[in-house]
Amino acid sequence: MPTKKTWTHVELRIPMFILAIGLSILVSEWANMMTPNIWLQQLAFPLILGLLVLAFELTKLSKKRVHAVWGIAIILSGLWIEALIEPGDYAWIRDIIL
Repeated sequence: MPTKKTWTHVELRIPMFILAIGLSILVSEWANMMTPNIWLQQLAFPLILGLLVLAFELTKLSKKRVHAVWGIAIILSGLWIEALIEPGDYAWIRDIIL
């Protein structure tokens, strides 16, 4: 059954891209720890990001429409993964809160 097209439903293209960025940062950090090759370390992030985006497009997952709450949850999980790997990028939030 197709999902209704209302303002509360969004395509997963942007949320899945943000999740792919977070996952590719995580996996490229693992690759950086495993190999001493500089060229492989530099190639890891764009290669993994491209493969994830390609997988989302080929499986048509990025065209799926879901409720906006699920889209926001996917975006927040991608940002959370990125914040775990590179906490210095989110130091400004700590400064605002404290």
